[in-house]
Amino acid sequence: MGLADLHIESDYTTGESDLAADFYSPCLNEATYYDRGVGYFRSSVFHLIGTAFAEFASRGGTARLVCCPRLSQEDANAMAQGYKDREAIIERSLERDLTDLLTTARSARAVDLLATLVRIRALEVRIAVRDSGRGIYHEKVGIFRDNDGSAVSFKGSSNESFSAWDINSNHESFEVFRSWRGVSEHERCEKHLEKFERLWQSNSPGLQIYNLPDAFHRRLLDFSNHDIAEFIGTGHGTNAKPRRSPFPHQRDALQSWKDARKIGILKHATGSGKTYTALLAIREHIENGMPALVLVPSLLLLEQWRLEIQGEIPDAHILLCGGGHTEWANRRTLRAFTSEHSKNMRVTVATMQTAATPRFRRLLAAGQHLFLVADEVHQLGSPFCQNALQLATGPRLGLSATPERYGDKEGTDAILKYFHGIISPEFTLRDAIAAQRLVKYRYHPQRIDLTAEETESWVEFSDQIAKIFASRHSANPSGARDDKQLSRLLIQRARIAKHAEAKVPLAKEILQRSAAPGERWLVYCEDMSQLEEVKQSLRDAQISVLEYHTSMRGDPRNTLREFRYYGGVLLSIRCLDEGVDIPEITHALILASSRNPRQFIQRRGRVLRTAPHKTSAEIYDTLVVPPNLEGARGVASLVQAELARALEFANDAINNAASAWIERMLIDAGWDPESLLLVGEEQNEAEGGKSDGQSMGDSSQRVGN
Repeated sequence: MGLADLHIESDYTTGESDLAADFYSPCLNEATYYDRGVGYFRSSVFHLIGTAFAEFASRGGTARLVCCPRLSQEDANAMAQGYKDREAIIERSLERDLTDLLTTARSARAVDLLATLVRIRALEVRIAVRDSGRGIYHEKVGIFRDNDGSAVSFKGSSNESFSAWDINSNHESFEVFRSWRGVSEHERCEKHLEKFERLWQSNSPGLQIYNLPDAFHRRLLDFSNHDIAEFIGTGHGTNAKPRRSPFPHQRDALQSWKDARKIGILKHATGSGKTYTALLAIREHIENGMPALVLVPSLLLLEQWRLEIQGEIPDAHILLCGGGHTEWANRRTLRAFTSEHSKNMRVTVATMQTAATPRFRRLLAAGQHLFLVADEVHQLGSPFCQNALQLATGPRLGLSATPERYGDKEGTDAILKYFHGIISPEFTLRDAIAAQRLVKYRYHPQRIDLTAEETESWVEFSDQIAKIFASRHSANPSGARDDKQLSRLLIQRARIAKHAEAKVPLAKEILQRSAAPGERWLVYCEDMSQLEEVKQSLRDAQISVLEYHTSMRGDPRNTLREFRYYGGVLLSIRCLDEGVDIPEITHALILASSRNPRQFIQRRGRVLRTAPHKTSAEIYDTLVVPPNLEGARGVASLVQAELARALEFANDAINNAASAWIERMLIDAGWDPESLLLVGEEQNEAEGGKSDGQSMGDSSQRVGN
């Protein structure tokens, strides 16, 4: 993509738009150059766009900033009276600003980023003052440019500060000009850029331009942050990304896939590099002029695959389908991208929901020339997405740590038939840890007892479920699980464990006791209600938190970037289960009581990804059980589901005590630990399917327990 692919309005006004989320961040995400001439610059702006700016720098982006110093009345008088040492006055004003910023932790973080950007030369700052010493430089213009030659310029009331861009602060407005939108707008962009160049070179009448004073520059660099610089990367200044080399298990997997006539599923652990393995196959295919089609279950993965393809195959042309990307629906566009021969390397990335539609299947140029890759392939087994399994293609590659669909034999069989099964050998979590593709971890199960009232409610629901299931099953064995009354009761029963009263206080206690500065804690919440409870409880304890979920305000990518760069506590709801990569996570606290084994397997995998200086991870898991395990009537399914999951986690952990503790609980509850099975119900994420709170619960054999 580039600037010309963005939906950019001709003007923006606070209240009508979120200036940072709707304009600034999207432009920065696509730009390679950013020039800004502005009256006031405050590093507080990085509270809104700092992580997007760091991402911009990591791609080799460079920014130039001209701004006015914040002068005291004494400084202004000295300049107006012709005081010769203007650099000393500028330096004094900058030192005052820096000292003020360092008084709060949040502002100090912004200084860290500012200093780091300056150190790696991703940002160059110059100071503008009036020749006369009277008045200030007060222009407000900005120009974004990309590698394709497109430009976006804007001019209006906004300074470069938090209060100018924050949706809840100043009322601002500005006009926007897009170089690809006709001669007039192109000329305005050119004029703004030429004017900025004159300003930068100190050729603007009435203004003098100064570099940052040497002494201040050296002091500022003292605050540069090595960790941030490492995230941005050492290759700043170039957009070229060195080509990675595959690991042995990736080379072996590709060879096994080729030996299987280029069709099959890679069942590889989360974090093992499935995406890169697929990219190696894609690159080999499209370099021969043939097209590839990648199917993904979510918009987040649509964007992530776009970035991965751009990074590994920069010459590839990419067509996005779904999530507001509608260009494919033009009859010629999709067919051109998927036709048999072309001089261009072409990859189409589509959501599974879009690929399953009749229109997409009709416009696609199907055939043996087309290479299909399905990420999180298990999602193709859902009732609607199975329509995409009708696509006629040549090579096929499915990717998933858990391709089988729990409790859905029909969906699993459809996937395995289309992809001709799973390719051997599998690459398990233990394999990934042994190969150092994932880090080792310690597992800390935390027992949560249901209250007497919660236990009583669970038993009552279980009795009703058992009676209804027995009567329905005897009349119609295959239809019992589709019964709406039964489904409603299962949902209500599941909510008892999901919202157990003791979860929120335990989360607060664990984080107060164990969280330390510099760590990155991911807290998996059940739903918005629980997330809000946890957030308020932690804030009452003066623990600052970030949140990440589908209904959040602002740009979710910026939240993830801030978490990666600075650490802290991130509260999330299920949208981090699949595909989203934050390898720097050091700790996880699981409050969500999922009955779907895939979800907790994926949650574990999110935490175990490798990152610089990360040698291990810590997982805290809440286990909901009745106060008295022995002979606990009506709660068998709850105890089994919770402890089977815990034992799965504990068996691969490096601390043996966790397994022993869980096995003792199982024995007390009357189960043989070796006989436990992971059971569950599949949820169709790619169809916007049931949330955890709407899960049908356990397999039908245990539905009444």
